Amino acid sequence: MNRYLTLGGLAVVLAAAAVLSFDALRGLALAVRIPGHFAWLLPIAVDAGAAVSCATWLGGRGVAREAARFAAGMTWCLIAVTVAGNAGQLGMHAHAVVPPWWVAVAVGTIPPAVVGATVHLLVLVTRSRPVEVVERPGPAPALPARGVPVTPAADERAADVTTGPVETVATPTGPTGPAPNSPPVAVGLIHGHTPDENPQAARGADRSSPTDDEVVAWLRERAADERKVPSRAAVMRAWSVGSSRADRLRAQVPVPRPVRRVK
Repeated sequence: MNRYLTLGGLAVVLAAAAVLSFDALRGLALAVRIPGHFAWLLPIAVDAGAAVSCATWLGGRGVAREAARFAAGMTWCLIAVTVAGNAGQLGMHAHAVVPPWWVAVAVGTIPPAVVGATVHLLVLVTRSRPVEVVERPGPAPALPARGVPVTPAADERAADVTTGPVETVATPTGPTGPAPNSPPVAVGLIHGHTPDENPQAARGADRSSPTDDEVVAWLRERAADERKVPSRAAVMRAWSVGSSRADRLRAQVPVPRPVRRVK
């Protein structure tokens, strides 16, 4: 309720002051021999121009700094003009003084000055729109795949996590490769596991779900080496698969027969 009372009071004060200023500036225009059907335009140019420039100046973040600075100067200039015009007209009218020639010259400079300032402010408002720059993070670098040599520009994370055994891979030669006599480059294995123990790390940047054939082939290879099928936990840890899928794939691998020793 208080908000509406405040807004209503401001509207009443604004209307009263605008009407009084309008009448004084219109009387000044008539006193310097501006035709009666055009005299009402002088208070519109001065008072309405001050209102528009003030709204542009205090309009918020949507106005560029250059436009707001010019609008502030235009506002204070027009306020000074309307104060001087109101005071001068009422003083001359109260003492029945005929406006001298220099008053007519001063009043005649107001319309073109307001036109030029308004056009300049319009250009600043429409041209100087603030632009917001949004920074987007780039894609994360991928870990090197198995068998790919690590160059000095490769991902540094691979060097940080290299704790296991190291294998030596000869760098390829050719038109697009390094020099023929360049030394071999050491490739670290991720998390200290060999490719057979950690096949997902050996796949490098390929983070898609492994196929059944890949997992079954790995199970058969491990079963042949260790003479037993890897456990469910080992499959889940190595391939990041669920328990049900791990059991289903383990069932496809026959249990190796134990080797009998002949005495």
